[in-house]
Amino acid sequence: MKLPFLDRSGGPPAITDPVLSAVLDELCDGRQSLLLATPYLQFEARFLERRGEELRLRVTLGRDAVKHVLTPHPLRLRFPWALRFHGASTQVLGYEQEENRRVLRVQTPDRLERDEPRKAYRVERVGHSSGAISAADGTILRVSLENLSALGAGVFVLEPIPEEHFRPGHQVDLSLSLDQGPALHCQGRLCHAEGQSLGLAFQPLPTGVPLEQLLQWLEPRELEAQVRWEERAELRAMAEQAARPKQPPAGILLLTSNQRLHTEVAGVLNEIQPVRAISPAMGPFKEARFQPPLLLLLDAAGASGEDRYRFRTLLEAVPLAGPLVVLGDGKDVEGLRLLALELKATMHLVWNPTQEVFFRRLIRGLIHQHWKAELDGL
Repeated sequence: MKLPFLDRSGGPPAITDPVLSAVLDELCDGRQSLLLATPYLQFEARFLERRGEELRLRVTLGRDAVKHVLTPHPLRLRFPWALRFHGASTQVLGYEQEENRRVLRVQTPDRLERDEPRKAYRVERVGHSSGAISAADGTILRVSLENLSALGAGVFVLEPIPEEHFRPGHQVDLSLSLDQGPALHCQGRLCHAEGQSLGLAFQPLPTGVPLEQLLQWLEPRELEAQVRWEERAELRAMAEQAARPKQPPAGILLLTSNQRLHTEVAGVLNEIQPVRAISPAMGPFKEARFQPPLLLLLDAAGASGEDRYRFRTLLEAVPLAGPLVVLGDGKDVEGLRLLALELKATMHLVWNPTQEVFFRRLIRGLIHQHWKAELDGL
C-alpha cells in the first residue's frame, strides 16, 4: 500500500498528522540521518525512535555541548524526505548517556515544512563518472563525480589539494566524462570544501547543446530516483517478509516502467497466471526473489546501452529459476536478438497486443515445459 507522502514536485506546503506520524516512524525505522541546526551551527545525528511527544536521536555531542550550544538557541531538525530537504522546529527535552551511545530527547514536531536550499534536483547515482578540475594558475587535479544537477556538481578530488587555489569563492574549470553519457566542460565557482570533497556552482550556466546533453543525461536518473522513492513503502513491506521462507514460484513478473505495457500484458495473461510489474531497479528486483515468478518478461523496447547494462547486472545479481522472455517493439530486431543472447534468455519476440492468442499459448507452453512437474494441473 502506498502511503500519502509528499512527492517531489507537488503536494501541500507542510506535512501534518496523520501523515507526519508515518513519516517520523519510517525515519526512525531506517535510522535515517539528520542535521540539528541552530542559527550558528549544524550537527549530524540519527533518528532512533518516537515515543509519543518525544523524539529520540542518536548524537555525538556531550552533555555540556547540548546544554550550552543546542538548548539556548532555536533548534531545527533538517533531513531529506521525498527527494527534498524538510525541516521542523523543536526543543531539547533531555539528554541520556548510555553505555555505547548518547541520546538526545527532543520535542516531536507538529509539522514538517520544505527546507530545501537547492534550486535543482541533485542526482546522486552518477555511475563511474570522472574527470579533472583546474584552477586559474593551471593546477589540474583528477576527480570523480559525487553528484550533479543542472546548476552545479560535487566532486571528490583524488590527489592532495593545494588550498591556496581551491578555496570557496575561487573560479575553476571542470571537465567530466559522464558515465554512459557525453563529456561535460564548464566553469564554476567553488561553494564549499570539506576534506577532499568540493562543491561548485556552474558560472556561467551551460547553454545550447551542452545544456541539452546534460538535461538528457540527468532526466532518466531523476526519474529512477523518483520511482525508487515511490516504491519504498512496498519494499519495506516486502523486506519484513524476508525472514520468512520463500514462497513457491507463482505468477509472471514483468520488468518494465511502461504502465501501458503492463496493462496490455496483464489483460492477455491474467487468465493463466497473474502478472505483476516492477521497475528495472536493483531494490525491487531483489525483493522479487521472495516470491519468485514462474516466468520473467523483460521489456527491452527502446533500451539504451545503459539500460542493457542494467538488465545484465540485475539478472547476474539475482538469477531467477524460470524462463526469461525478452520483449521488443520491432524497431531493432537484431539488437533484440543480441540482447536476448547476451542475457541467455529462453526466447525473444516483438510485442504485439493483437496476437494475444498466440502469445498466451506461447507463455503457457514455456511455463508448462519448465515447471511441468510442479504445475502438472495448470
